[in-house]
Amino acid sequence: MDRINQIEIRVNDIEPCREFEEERFEILKKVNNYWAGVKGVDLKPIPEETTIKFDPAEIEIIKSVDEVWKDREEKEKRYMNTPKDWIKEENPDVSDEDATKQLEENKALMDELKQEPATNFEKLLNQPEEDLEEENLNNEETTNG
Repeated sequence: MDRINQIEIRVNDIEPCREFEEERFEILKKVNNYWAGVKGVDLKPIPEETTIKFDPAEIEIIKSVDEVWKDREEKEKRYMNTPKDWIKEENPDVSDEDATKQLEENKALMDELKQEPATNFEKLLNQPEEDLEEENLNNEETTNG
């Protein structure tokens, strides 16, 4: 709710800020043009018809990491987004080639991490608890039976 209030306050502040920035630019232009006419000062005059455009960034409600991933998964299900889009979302300056390379490197790493455990001990560590409990029950029955 606080975010909504902040957005409303910001919307109400945009027009006064726009007026302030335009007035400030006009003052800056006059001061600059005055000093540009002074001998020995290395300033170029700003043309009188020059204006400034004040265009504040759009407000985005910040999402939690869980919300971001939920949105991404939904978009992916509907073929509206891909992992490459997610990389570009996080870093708009990355090229398509670099994004593809990063995805390939990540896939190779994930494939490497999914390799079968090398030893019985590692297999035991990776085994789900339900399977271990079932094995223990079976072992007890065979020893007692």
